[in-house]
Amino acid sequence: MIYVKVIPARAAKELGMKTGVQMYIPQGGPWVRPWLKSLGIKSPQWVFDGGVHIWELPYSRAGAILNAAQKIDDVTLVRLVCRHSRCDKRCVEAVNPIWACVCACGGENHGGDAKSWERVGETALAQEGWFERTYLLEKNR
Repeated sequence: MIYVKVIPARAAKELGMKTGVQMYIPQGGPWVRPWLKSLGIKSPQWVFDGGVHIWELPYSRAGAILNAAQKIDDVTLVRLVCRHSRCDKRCVEAVNPIWACVCACGGENHGGDAKSWERVGETALAQEGWFERTYLLEKNR
């Protein structure tokens, strides 16, 4: 299992984090750095964070990283989702990948028909902050 956390710029700024992708490959080894470079990542950073070594990678390569990782193993994808962002027509009509979506639905309505949607007036309240949503992406077979 490969673990990938995608941190969009807005979340990074508000939470004081580094924008990008954090990746942990338990079965890693000397093959990982050349593999990352083959994905167009010029300077992958291997850092010690929270008791484990992780790769810090550029956000712009998130799609390539996720696609390539799924060819190796199942992937646990963790995305930061904004609590106060609301879905709108752009979410329903979205064509960008689900990992790039940061609205409160966490991608549930991404590119879909959003049958359960209701219009919200000016009296709606929203909770501030970010939360993590986890997805399992199965290995491409």
